[in-house]
Amino acid sequence: MTSKTSTEISNVELIIQLLEDSGASQTLISPIGLLFLISITGIILASIAGGNTSKGNKHKLARAKWARRREKRNARNIASKQIEGRRHNEVALYISRTKVAKPLKVDGKYLIHIPKSAQRLYLPDANRGALVCGAPGSGKTYSFIIPALRSSIDQGFPIILYDNKYNLHKSQTAKIAGYAIERGYKVSVLAPGFAESTIANPLDLLKDETDAAMARQLAVTLNKNLKLGDGDKDSFFTNAGDLLTQAVFQLAKATSYPDILMCYAILSLDNLALRIQNAELNLWVKSSFSQFLSVAKSEKTAASIVGSTLGLFTRFLIPELLSVFCGQTYLPLKLKGRQMVVFGMDDEKRDVISPLVASVLHLLATLNLARQRTSPLILSLDELPTIYLPSLEDWLNQKRENGLVGILGVQNLSQLEKSYGDKGAETIFTGCMTKAFFNPGSSRAAENYSKYLGREEVVNKRQNRNRNAKGAINTDASKDIGQRNLFEASQFNTLKKGRAVIINPGFQSGNLAALPLLESIKLSHTTEKHLEKISVSKWHDYKEQLTQASNVQQITEKDLQVRLEEANNLLPLNKRIVEVQETLMDN
Repeated sequence: MTSKTSTEISNVELIIQLLEDSGASQTLISPIGLLFLISITGIILASIAGGNTSKGNKHKLARAKWARRREKRNARNIASKQIEGRRHNEVALYISRTKVAKPLKVDGKYLIHIPKSAQRLYLPDANRGALVCGAPGSGKTYSFIIPALRSSIDQGFPIILYDNKYNLHKSQTAKIAGYAIERGYKVSVLAPGFAESTIANPLDLLKDETDAAMARQLAVTLNKNLKLGDGDKDSFFTNAGDLLTQAVFQLAKATSYPDILMCYAILSLDNLALRIQNAELNLWVKSSFSQFLSVAKSEKTAASIVGSTLGLFTRFLIPELLSVFCGQTYLPLKLKGRQMVVFGMDDEKRDVISPLVASVLHLLATLNLARQRTSPLILSLDELPTIYLPSLEDWLNQKRENGLVGILGVQNLSQLEKSYGDKGAETIFTGCMTKAFFNPGSSRAAENYSKYLGREEVVNKRQNRNRNAKGAINTDASKDIGQRNLFEASQFNTLKKGRAVIINPGFQSGNLAALPLLESIKLSHTTEKHLEKISVSKWHDYKEQLTQASNVQQITEKDLQVRLEEANNLLPLNKRIVEVQETLMDN
């Protein structure tokens, strides 16, 4: 109790004593007297409350503050409950300094028991999304993303992993997949150009030829990834190309060869608009061509739309790459339990394969997030700006209750804005409640992060010494109250590898949540090296098994020929109609 409060209570006791001595206490027993007492009590309580408030944050110039040990402990307690609870929409991850023991398997089921430990940095409410920002070499992958993925594996969650540098011997896949295999995971790979890749036919994700919604998503994802970094901003031709691609997907789905090569065969037909107009097609499929048919009278416009769309499919005509997208899909489509699907990218072939890889990833995630899940689904997208997922913004804000746990890695927000636009980047940023800011290596990014953290109040105390007229020394104390950035931009650009500002909803203090934590993530170099060595070794052994079991068949010239014949039979060209049309055009 403060001295001020004690004084106020003593004054109340004195007043009561004076009332009793004067005999007024009998009067206070009356209704009017009781009302008087209530009023006095209220004034006193308000005074006490006001005094306490003035010593808190009420008159502060700035209120930003750091999370410290107590807030980390609060996060640990929340996370431990979430790990024990194992709910699809209350998920905790962690970064562990020590190796977590493998789970026991009893009667075909894994027993998950991960005791609370001070050797871990806990991240509760991971289902609300995690965005990890940092320049190359800052430690964002080594110190945060890989340990967080390991914690997902420890808990047995299914994982979709996008690996931007799959071709490296010690890729992110190699460092994670072997760890997962050791803990009972089945790992599948879609990596065009690699022998261990399985088949994932994008058209297999359409229910039938009337599935316009899925065909539309596939078309948009393909075209957008094709244009990443390009300057093509013509909205008419972009939309027209999307619609024609969608319609071709639906048409190909109804054929004997529902695959990308069949789509190319259809688009390569001459007089395509005329063929479609006169063909007997499913009405739902034909309606998808309506926009294309509406501009058919303008031969130049129609040819331009067909030409740009055909160009999209022509770039895929590399047999060894196309083979993994044709035929029956062996990639698991419904993910549950200990399953991991890796989408691998090769830097040298990125421009060719990224649209199809992104499309399959997008459709797979859409399929698995359509309904509420019984277990979380981890979606790990390091180097996010290298891939475009049209629904990502909506997933982060709407699918967390369905079980999505997004772990996104970017070098800086400028890259994200280039791929997803300013509004898209902002939506992704705000859609991730866990944020980790490593050294950005960028003055603009550092300024943005510093501004985001806010400002704190600073009190500077000074003592002034003066001599009075008699020569005696007088000391006067004064203080200046100001404010400053909680963390300066220059400080962000001097962060050591593995040191970051981390924000998480679990860093709580009183009524405050998501306080920033300045943390040097302490990982055991020996443990990390040991885990990496075992994982890489197991992964490369496992790749050999995948290669031996592969069902991929090399695409040949004959495969293309039979599809061209199928397309011509599906959309026959009536020569008489062509002659009449040419005559009308001449006149």
